[in-house]
Amino acid sequence: MNSITEIQNRIRQLFNTNPNIHVSKFLHNPKIAIVNKPAKIIGVYSHIFQIEYEENGMLRTLTIQYPEILTKQIEIAELT
Repeated sequence: MNSITEIQNRIRQLFNTNPNIHVSKFLHNPKIAIVNKPAKIIGVYSHIFQIEYEENGMLRTLTIQYPEILTKQIEIAELT
């Protein structure tokens, strides 16, 4: 993936066809470690998209900016 527009188009395509994805993300503050976790895209917007995943029996929502995928801070298995 070499442009944010390409990433946006792929995310929109996934959202419209099969919103179930697998995501990996590591953050230090707040401490979040998600490794190949099944998730569902629940919203796609011009600068962000939202996913929902289950953790410890609770649904969590995570907002992701498209540049985070471009810089590989977040990996989505279906985009590789």
